[in-house]
Amino acid sequence: MTTDMRDDDLIRDILARVMAVSEDFSQAQALQIEEQVRHDWGGERVFVAKVHHNPKGARHSEQVKMAITTEVEQGMPTRDIERKHGVGRATIYRLLKRG
Repeated sequence: MTTDMRDDDLIRDILARVMAVSEDFSQAQALQIEEQVRHDWGGERVFVAKVHHNPKGARHSEQVKMAITTEVEQGMPTRDIERKHGVGRATIYRLLKRG
């Protein structure tokens, strides 16, 4: 979801997504949950972690390693490879070094 499409209010964004996929979830229920969450969490700074496809310690499959190596050899920008495979620059260079 792009920044210009989303509501900058996280609670409303989450509730709107739930309502979009659940026919049984009503606007009244959404408003009640919003009120409860704002009461309980209002004023708090909350960190929402990104989901990583390869958590620390996870090994990359041989197919991913080969794809990264091939893409580097073909001249694909490192940043594009990072985004495509969900890895950091250090991981790319470490995989290339190990050959």
